[in-house]
Amino acid sequence: MMRPEISPCDDFYTHACGNWHRHNPAQLYGDIQTNRNDVHYKLALENVIQEYGELPALVGAQWNSSNFSWWRTVAQIQQKYGKNIILDTQIQLIKFVFLKANTNFSDSPVTASDLQQYFGLSASVARQTAQELSDLKKGLASGVHGTGSLNGKYSVYILDKLQEKYSNHLNFTEFLSLIFGEEKFAKILVLIDEEFFANVLLTMRSTPSATQANFIMLTLLEEFLIDAKPGDMTTWCTENTKKYFSQVAEHAVYERYRSAAAESEVFNIWEQIRGLFRQQLMGDKF
Repeated sequence: MMRPEISPCDDFYTHACGNWHRHNPAQLYGDIQTNRNDVHYKLALENVIQEYGELPALVGAQWNSSNFSWWRTVAQIQQKYGKNIILDTQIQLIKFVFLKANTNFSDSPVTASDLQQYFGLSASVARQTAQELSDLKKGLASGVHGTGSLNGKYSVYILDKLQEKYSNHLNFTEFLSLIFGEEKFAKILVLIDEEFFANVLLTMRSTPSATQANFIMLTLLEEFLIDAKPGDMTTWCTENTKKYFSQVAEHAVYERYRSAAAESEVFNIWEQIRGLFRQQLMGDKF
């Protein structure tokens, strides 16, 4: 949706959202409304998916499972989009990598109705896919321990030992390298709630690859599935701009509304305050 050729310092809104109308073509019926059924919008969603392969629900029997790895895909998504799907990995204090399984599996990424409207799936395929996603979420969430304390649920591993223990599930060295880059992560890993983590790995291992891929791809698209009402497009774009580009957005506002007179006034006030403090510190009371 961005227009990188436009400098964010000149026009940040256009820089961040200038291609919104191309990804979300609008129709004019008195008010502008996003047309979720527009072919260009659906193609834009498919383009995001194609960065990581194909959506099995869309291509059906033609989907090639041999080219898919769920943990490689979630690592690549985290590296590019910063979105944690299934596993959440962070570097803290430089020396440690904190690794945990996500616990927010209760909300469905999409409904059967969404699958029909956004992707053109038949009613039967949409219902089946939605049911498979629901079953997977239940399996992933089955090991959640509620909101209790995690005290005592931290397991510390060196990378080699963690790899040895879970070698049947994923390659941790490659997984972390895809996220953080080769040799740019600590070799000491802190596993949070290992019992739940192990359950998630077992659940993913027992889940058909097509369901894994549908879940990951559709979770990635959650924030792109916009059913905008009149006037909502600007609000949605503004909120996401603040969410993902807060510092740049603040600078853009500053650049737009700054003035030499205002800056001079602020500088003069600051100099007066400094002068008063200097007098106080030197004992020159009023």
